[in-house]
Amino acid sequence: MTRSPGCRCACGLVVAALLLAGCGGPPPRTAPVSPGPFFDLVYETALARRRELMEERYERQDLSYLISVLDYAQTGFYARDREAARQGFTAAYRVDDGNIPEAAKAFNWLQEDARKVYRLDKRERLLVHLYLGLNYLMEDNTEAALVEFKKLRLRDMEASQLPMVNYYYGLACERAGDYDNALIEYRRLREMPAGAALDAEALVARAESLASGRAPPPEDSLELIVQVDHLFAGSVGPTEVWADERLVAVLPGRMDDFEVRLTDEEAARKAAQEATAEITRQGLRLAGKFLARALFNDARFGDLAADIAFGGREDREDTRYWGYAPVTFSFGRVRVPFGTREVRLEFRGPAGGLGQCRYPLAGEHARVERAGRAVFVVAGLAREFYGYQ
Repeated sequence: MTRSPGCRCACGLVVAALLLAGCGGPPPRTAPVSPGPFFDLVYETALARRRELMEERYERQDLSYLISVLDYAQTGFYARDREAARQGFTAAYRVDDGNIPEAAKAFNWLQEDARKVYRLDKRERLLVHLYLGLNYLMEDNTEAALVEFKKLRLRDMEASQLPMVNYYYGLACERAGDYDNALIEYRRLREMPAGAALDAEALVARAESLASGRAPPPEDSLELIVQVDHLFAGSVGPTEVWADERLVAVLPGRMDDFEVRLTDEEAARKAAQEATAEITRQGLRLAGKFLARALFNDARFGDLAADIAFGGREDREDTRYWGYAPVTFSFGRVRVPFGTREVRLEFRGPAGGLGQCRYPLAGEHARVERAGRAVFVVAGLAREFYGYQ
């Protein structure tokens, strides 16, 4: 077989590029020096950047588009942009389901090659419903929050022990006046390792009092709900919670890693799907080789046909993932006096102090979400969110 002049030219360019790459080149990059503890968590710039990236991936029909939707929704959640979080997470699970409305024909490219389009794994899908439920809780929409927590439970079928789910599901039931189910969730939580840190005994006692019709003691304080999402290993450590100048709680660094397990049925189905795909691939590859040898005197076309139909091995062993999915969570509830002006979170990592962030409770600079008599403070710890003076 002879090569065309254009092919010889292209090969020459490739070889030249390889030779140039081996002759010097830029010096290796060094890790940036940390400027020290951060003094704020800034999400707005990252939110705008992630929206641009999401739109760029859509325009070029990037098959990992769904990951950029998750990143955008998650950053909106931290930035207290409830609409961005709600729309982004809702779109993510609908696209994952293939539930694209007729009006959204522009998204049909996401369904043309379902094998290569990024699909949420089980943990990511459960996190989507968890974040949506939390987003609704912060909007004081308890009914919608319960719907998302129920969707999560239906998908997990009790395969996993997830303290966050029991904790927030119980809270939503309590807010809805469903004290019996709140009691069930808190009793389950009490049996988990995280139960002691969450003072599950007090939650059970409160739910028992409400379920029996006994009114709890009058409350002269606000309920503060704090959640810290550790987005990389270097951010994992305890968090001190200060109300004005008083230390009111210390949240452990690892309260729920959100370890999702497959049921026996799910594991068997996944193994069967992978085995069937491999058998089909090898069959097509073998048949293609015979045909390619007869027509083109080159058996390599058989491998090409199999890869086009089912993707190459590197495509099946997909290395894409939601990089900002939290590695672990810290969370808790504590009561603070009425009139508290500010909550301050001080974060520690494996190597010591990371920084702090202040959350005014009222006024034009308020950085909390209020739902009834509860105040939510949520922090997502990633280096790109750190603000320095």
